[in-house]
Amino acid sequence: MRLLRAAADRLPPAGTDLARALLHAWAKWGQPDALEEAERAARSAADAAGGGDGAGDAAGDAERTRALIVRGRVAYARAGERRRAGTATEEHAALTDAARHLHTACGLMSLLDPRVLESMVLRTEVLRRLAALSETPGATPDAGRATPEPAPTAPPTPRRGRTFPHRPPRPVAQR
Repeated sequence: MRLLRAAADRLPPAGTDLARALLHAWAKWGQPDALEEAERAARSAADAAGGGDGAGDAAGDAERTRALIVRGRVAYARAGERRRAGTATEEHAALTDAARHLHTACGLMSLLDPRVLESMVLRTEVLRRLAALSETPGATPDAGRATPEPAPTAPPTPRRGRTFPHRPPRPVAQR
């Protein structure tokens, strides 16, 4: 850990490695401060990779993607911790952060990137958890408010004034 901390101090993009190691230490051994330190390391790595003159090139995008994936994982771990603590609003905020980071990371990756599947699966799990949390009464700040019904909209007008009768779809012949 000391080597990773020293590397992250000298080279901020190395904070992703430190954050991953701290996240593992937190999950494996339950080190209480490891999650907060992982969040700080991942944030500084993302800030270092996202800004500066190198933004937009392939190497900068790769570092930014890596940092965003780690930030998403750390936020998801934070959400799990908040769920165990029973604070639904903080869990919702952490899940929203995780979804945002993973969405951005998936958008930066090619479908051929080996990390894209793992990131999409984690993002799907985050969104599934967010949906389940939103369905729980009183779990989110907006849960108690009634959502207004959307205003009815007129059916679209046909182009050039012509109307066509609705035809049911034809049955598909089985061979």
